[in-house]
Amino acid sequence: MPKMNLGLSVAGGEVAEGFEAWPEDKLPQTGSYKGKLKVLQLAKTGANSAKYPNCPMLRVGVELTDAGVATGFTAFRQLLLHDDFVRYVNQFLRALTDGSDAELAKIQKAFENNLVVDEREINVLKIGTYKVNSPEGQLPMLVSIKRGSYTPKGSTTPVANAQIQSFLLSEGASTGGSTKADEEPAAEEEDVDLTEDAEESTEDGSIFEDAEEDVSEEASV
Repeated sequence: MPKMNLGLSVAGGEVAEGFEAWPEDKLPQTGSYKGKLKVLQLAKTGANSAKYPNCPMLRVGVELTDAGVATGFTAFRQLLLHDDFVRYVNQFLRALTDGSDAELAKIQKAFENNLVVDEREINVLKIGTYKVNSPEGQLPMLVSIKRGSYTPKGSTTPVANAQIQSFLLSEGASTGGSTKADEEPAAEEEDVDLTEDAEESTEDGSIFEDAEEDVSEEASV
């Protein structure tokens, strides 16, 4: 039989981790859930984004740990690393702390100056003293989940999904200067197109998407 050389070296290369398709009847309902920060990655928006092309962003995945039939489901959220969305990044960072102003300032400084990533500069391993260890992280988090749907490109059939709407302080944590979580972006902000083929997205970079790899060519577990 004829043999082919595809010109691609795969031996010894990394193997991307996949996430199993989650049964629709076991998706979490809209509400607040305990979980663990499993995935924290650096990625970029698509080159054709109307307002934020090639913008760096965080891809956050939280595995639910106390959600009934939805326990084990990993919910995602994209956070653009842009001045317009600093409040959402700070919401995420504060949710990792005890809620005090001192701890928030500490993790903010570490995020700006002491972010440790893997060799590919994709997975975040540490934020200062906070051990993230993406994509196998264990840091506890409390998140609010929004149930929704999206229609994959080329299809007319909506697909149910659930994503992180906001990051919350754990029970008993200090509320610092604010007790209200920003759950929705300001209405006047322009939608963000995360990729050249992205589906409808919200202003802060969240999206109900067909595949986790769809946010950019560089995002990979």
